[in-house]
Amino acid sequence: MLGLIAFSACLTNEPGNKTDDNKDQKEAQDIIRFNNAFVQVDDRNNGYLEDVKTSLAKVVAEIQSPSPYFEISLPYEDPLLNAGEDLSKIPAALSSADQKFLKTNIDLMSTLYGQIKSSYKTLYDYMRAEDYKDDNYVKGKSLAVLLDSLGTRYYTIQNTVSKKMGPVTDEAERIIMAKNPLKNFIYAMKDDNRTIAQLNNLLDSATVNYMAYADKAVTAGTQLATQYQKHSTLTLPDDAQYANQRDAFRRYYTTLNSYLTSVKKLMRDAAGRKKVDGADLEYLFNQQDALRTYYNDFVD
Repeated sequence: MLGLIAFSACLTNEPGNKTDDNKDQKEAQDIIRFNNAFVQVDDRNNGYLEDVKTSLAKVVAEIQSPSPYFEISLPYEDPLLNAGEDLSKIPAALSSADQKFLKTNIDLMSTLYGQIKSSYKTLYDYMRAEDYKDDNYVKGKSLAVLLDSLGTRYYTIQNTVSKKMGPVTDEAERIIMAKNPLKNFIYAMKDDNRTIAQLNNLLDSATVNYMAYADKAVTAGTQLATQYQKHSTLTLPDDAQYANQRDAFRRYYTTLNSYLTSVKKLMRDAAGRKKVDGADLEYLFNQQDALRTYYNDFVD
């Protein structure tokens, strides 16, 4: 778990010490902003990497069984998306060891992401120029293996950073929400986000053998539907100051309703095919990204 120097100190502060309370609030906000920036940048990267993964599978299939109709494309990456997010300013409230951990691993993720982009562009140029005719796909096979390895390393580090950030972000939100009149709405959406992530991860593991995960997926889907029925009926205050939160809340649960419809169809189809369709799964992850954005809009 990340070390919270200032937050641990707040437990021993005398009641009514507004200076310390404001300091804790400020540090908690810094951590939440940093985590939101990390999530937004990572979502952008994931969208690009998923496109690379799809294209790479087509390249491997082409190498194994060449076709005269093969085409390869470059994944689109909006240069303006998340352009303002700065992950170099790691919150000072964290321990020096954890600041170093985050800097090292986020820098490594950035390096790996750059290497994936560069390697895929090399593969793209190689396939477009039909250079495989000169070496019988030797370079193409090597690049495919390299890209698979780089992707595995990226997601391993991403998972490690996410696990580090999770507990400290929860603690920061707990501090911020202690006096927040909207805390019940935030807790509701956090619970829904957690169940959505669990369900999507289960379905991602079931791309080849759905039946091995079907029971757990159905249970998670039923749990999420129950949460939706309870949480979507919550009513925010009519105060004008909460207009943005009401809009974000509405968009969140409209999208969650659409997600439930999509996941129900996916699981029905997967039960018939005995596996999860990749395109349908990608759509669920896109909806998860949208829900996370609406949640961030609500709490910002």
